[in-house]
Amino acid sequence: MNMDKSLALDQASKKAFEIYLRVQKNRSPHTCRSYYKTIDSLSEFSESHSGPPEELIRDFIRNQSKNQAKSTQAQRVSALRTYIRWNPGLTNLEKEKLIKHLHSPKKQKRIPRIIERHEITEVASYIALREEPLEQLLFYLLYGSGLRISEALGLNTSQIDFKKSEITVWGKGSKQRIVPILSEVKNVIKKMNLGKKDRLFPATIHEREAREWVAKWGKDLGFEKKHGRWHPHMLRHSIASHLSQDGAKLPSIQKLLGHEQMSTTEQYTQIKVSDLLKIYKKSHKL
Repeated sequence: MNMDKSLALDQASKKAFEIYLRVQKNRSPHTCRSYYKTIDSLSEFSESHSGPPEELIRDFIRNQSKNQAKSTQAQRVSALRTYIRWNPGLTNLEKEKLIKHLHSPKKQKRIPRIIERHEITEVASYIALREEPLEQLLFYLLYGSGLRISEALGLNTSQIDFKKSEITVWGKGSKQRIVPILSEVKNVIKKMNLGKKDRLFPATIHEREAREWVAKWGKDLGFEKKHGRWHPHMLRHSIASHLSQDGAKLPSIQKLLGHEQMSTTEQYTQIKVSDLLKIYKKSHKL
């Protein structure tokens, strides 16, 4: 197998792979950057490597894994696996041969950081006093609807059904799910007076800025000492945990959050018996 032709690590192929991730797979900007960086590093590593592709992959992983967290190693393996499966220059047999050399390290189970209910209430009050509609909207979408930050920032008004109080979300891998929205979201949107605008958030608001908003909430309220720096996923973790505490069924929470694997949802929850919508309303008396 010719390494250069089969793996196609030239600039054009890397760019095509990035477009595939962003457009066809609907990966988040963070994932696209991470995966592209991995393939770019593989391309640089290959310049000083003379062995066959399978040795290149094996040696690259070994070289890059020194003194790095297992989560980082696992993400790199995922990037390589996705790239190999996508690569139009490889036959199915060649793809399987290379993928055999990819083994994700066993990640240590970490207990997710959960924001307590009284802290959620304090955040809601704090944001209301600041009268920043975009920050209010982000908070209620992340915690109230359990959206990922990329999902929230990419929302269009056409995805919202105000009568049914639902949002149609396109998540990872272009998978669709329907999630409920709080009355607070509808109230904030009305205040924003969007007019004919399609997007809820201006295109100028990037993930980095939105992440800084979330970090600021935790810092200004003095919660960093307890939880560390706040990040958007903590709000998703928290709504999953709070719904579970109130009796929501695990499959319902999995559906709400758009988790592909049940094991991901299990990190935050315990299975209990009740009706999700009733629990949802009960949980959101902020």
